[in-house]
Amino acid sequence: MIKAIQYILFILLLTSCVNNKPVLERKQFVDILAEFFIAEALESKQDTSISVQKDYFKSYQEEILKKYHTDTAAFNSSYTFYKKDLDDMQKIYDEVINKVSVLQVMRFK
Repeated sequence: MIKAIQYILFILLLTSCVNNKPVLERKQFVDILAEFFIAEALESKQDTSISVQKDYFKSYQEEILKKYHTDTAAFNSSYTFYKKDLDDMQKIYDEVINKVSVLQVMRFK
């Protein structure tokens, strides 16, 4: 009985220590998503098969994550965190669209 109580307390302690913050700050998350969208758009214009496009996009993703000194696990964890609030996630996507638009305008100047 005491072991069961200790086990339950241990599990409660572990679950209470879960960080309720994203791994990536919002601005960094938006910047990464914007670059992902640009990379995906550029790759989709290539005259290659879908599987080749996916391979290229995956390598672009890795390069982008390295640029921001992070990895897939941190990005996925942050994505999971942010998508819990759909209104906030919509705002994030609005920020991404604005950022992509600004980058597109800067590219053609």
